[in-house]
Amino acid sequence: MTPTRLREFEAFDAVLRCGSVTRAAESLGISQPAVSKLLTSLELGLGLRLFERSRRRLAPTIEALRLHEEVARFFVGARRIEELVQEIQISGHGELSIAALPILGLSFLPRLVSQLRCEHPGLKISFTLESSREVRESLLNRTADVGFVLPLSDQSPLRHGWTIRVPAMAVLPPEHRLARRQTLSPADFQGESFISLGRTYRMRHLVDALFDAANVTRILDIETQNAFAACELVVHGAGVTVVDSITARDFAARAVVCQLEPTIPFQFNVLLPPSAAPPMLVTILIERLAKALEGVGEVEATKGA
Repeated sequence: MTPTRLREFEAFDAVLRCGSVTRAAESLGISQPAVSKLLTSLELGLGLRLFERSRRRLAPTIEALRLHEEVARFFVGARRIEELVQEIQISGHGELSIAALPILGLSFLPRLVSQLRCEHPGLKISFTLESSREVRESLLNRTADVGFVLPLSDQSPLRHGWTIRVPAMAVLPPEHRLARRQTLSPADFQGESFISLGRTYRMRHLVDALFDAANVTRILDIETQNAFAACELVVHGAGVTVVDSITARDFAARAVVCQLEPTIPFQFNVLLPPSAAPPMLVTILIERLAKALEGVGEVEATKGA
């Protein structure tokens, strides 16, 4: 609908609501001739006779009354939207539904969500931890506004909004023989008891490929499906591990975190529902995320998203 046609329907709605051109003009803040001109233009554009004109009075036709039923609903909805926008601007109220895989959702994202909530006191938030495939389903069902996942083989028809890239880092017990080193190479892990992620995770295969390329043999007697759990096992002396820098940083106070050289780039994708522009709150959340990752990772907007 063009802006001109919208203005014509607005005049049409006002006349039928107010009962006369005079009162309609007053409600719209324009002159009576301007209202009459808009009505005439609407009739010509639609090819319908909407009013019977006699003795300077307008009487709506049956067609006009039928049309106004739908037009009235449209403008009631439009006015409600304007009222809601004003409410949000005044009170800060809004809603945001987030679905995330546990690697990001156990500690990192909750801190950002808490910051967002403090900045927007009336904000209502739904925060769900799910597997990457469950996050995909939540987005498809539109029960989530944004989803944080590991790269999926099939992301369509979801929109790939941003890509998060972080390096892998080593996590060691405080009294480990390598604890005083700032940077470690794969060769340093020869013969070490190593806590691995589950075999179904791509991150596990990337880590294994790093050590296989260096012909390093590790003792693989513990594995877990969660990087957070792997680091917790390290803290309690069960071995060493290699995880993403986001998770590793959360354990810097209780374990030794070392850089890897060479390292592995871990990737997370930020997905949006199909054919949906990201809500402003999602954009704000990603801005906070990028700032929080300064020095340990990067966030890149996907072209065409």
